[in-house]
Amino acid sequence: MTSSPPVLVLIVATSLGEVDWILPVLFKFKEKYPDWQIVTLFGHEQVYQRLAQNKTIFDEFSKLSSLNIVPQEIDLFLTENISPDQVKIILKDYNKDEFSPYKQYLSDKCPDALLVNYPHSNHIYSNNQTDSVQQVEDPDAFSRHDLFLLCSEHDIPHWSASVDRKKTRVVGYPRYDAWWVSRLLQSEEFSVSEEYQFAKQAEHVFFYISRGVHPHYLSQEDYEYLLHSIMVQTLQYENSVLFIKPHPRQDMEELLRMLRPYDPSRWMISGLHLMQLASLSDVVLSGWSSGILDTLAVGKPVIEFWRFGGKDPLCRKKEDGEYTTIYRELGLAAPANTSQELGALLAEALHNPASETWQHQAVNFRACCKKSESASDRALQFLVEGVAEKNGSLEIKESDISALQELKIAEIERLVHEGEKKKARECLDELVRHYPEDANVLNNLGIFLYNEGDVVSAVEQLVKALRCNPQHIETAANLTQIMLELERPGDAVNVVASFYESAVSQEVWDSFQSALTAQLTGEQYLCLQRTADDMSDSRV
Repeated sequence: MTSSPPVLVLIVATSLGEVDWILPVLFKFKEKYPDWQIVTLFGHEQVYQRLAQNKTIFDEFSKLSSLNIVPQEIDLFLTENISPDQVKIILKDYNKDEFSPYKQYLSDKCPDALLVNYPHSNHIYSNNQTDSVQQVEDPDAFSRHDLFLLCSEHDIPHWSASVDRKKTRVVGYPRYDAWWVSRLLQSEEFSVSEEYQFAKQAEHVFFYISRGVHPHYLSQEDYEYLLHSIMVQTLQYENSVLFIKPHPRQDMEELLRMLRPYDPSRWMISGLHLMQLASLSDVVLSGWSSGILDTLAVGKPVIEFWRFGGKDPLCRKKEDGEYTTIYRELGLAAPANTSQELGALLAEALHNPASETWQHQAVNFRACCKKSESASDRALQFLVEGVAEKNGSLEIKESDISALQELKIAEIERLVHEGEKKKARECLDELVRHYPEDANVLNNLGIFLYNEGDVVSAVEQLVKALRCNPQHIETAANLTQIMLELERPGDAVNVVASFYESAVSQEVWDSFQSALTAQLTGEQYLCLQRTADDMSDSRV
């Protein structure tokens, strides 16, 4: 009798942004665990309909989700389609649980499920260089969860006020993984799109990421000023065109009314993915939006054109009291507050695309958002570990564990290289907590400690690693080299002898000898040989 497949339920509460963020992770998950069923619970039918209008994302989504339901169908789903104990993961966006009671209802019905909050956009919420980390008083008041995924370490101060720091996991930006960006930009739908043809016929292509009137952050007067300034400054260039991507909640009738005075053959409202539109453009103009990051992900210059009303609680202030945004603060967007400033930056982007303004943007983007080339794998890693910790029901292949460890180790090596040794040690300690008897993990901890000057602890960890796996070639070679560096050649010979005795095959022994040859200096290798000969003679 075939057992019922485990189920991952994706909750999409309000927006396309939720799907856009999580899709690369789900692709990696399904690739590793094809037997799992992915079911999507939409907050209401209109959310599904809006998703269906974005062909590229919808087509990718449809390859993964085998069933789509709405809250009114939860009970039917848990009785007719599956049993509650099959649900092992529930993914839900950042919004408070109280805004969507069905989230709590589903999790109560499926107590074995790992509850994971994931971002509904790539917005950067705070600056970890200037903002303080807080201690949350009631970590379950905002959202009940086992894990809370963050895009960036910059987000930690903001969310520390609402979320238990121990449950947060920084994964990066999955949709900026190179394989996913390439997938979007090389899709057949994009290459034959009306937008693609529109852009190819123009000499200059601009793209505006728009926002509509909002009581907190954008007045009607400022909204009209921004839009009319953009139309004038971009269309002044001969044979230029402008793409406009409205915010999902923007009033389209109002936008079209304001665009009527301008030649309709030179602008186009588009629903294509932000990265696709940015890739077609020479320069991107954005309101206060995480779309700034999408622009930088495809290597295009971006100007943040904005007017500050001072009412928005997320507006930030400089030391002199002047308003700014997190994107300006982190050097991710060239700032323009007036039409004249916008015009000057547009001219610079077109005529001097290699200027320091745009080079600095690229450098800052890599520092903030591209610390890992495999954010989707990192998110997958936390899901896999979380399920295994919660109920041990996820069957993880040995090769998968190894791959996940290597991802973490690569991240630790990057932190060490960048001088962030405290964070590297925290990551190592976390890895050891998950895999306390894994020779590869203990070996990496030992080398880290040795490089930090803690020789005694380093040797203890390497010896422990060899107890866990006497045939771990890298650990044995490292311990041999350290003994030689400490001028303890006799102990080095004993490490080699112990490895020889435990080697299960000639191939393993040969691999160990090759590792020693590559790792030891010529003088160290000769010392090892001489000591082995002397010890052999003394025994005779």
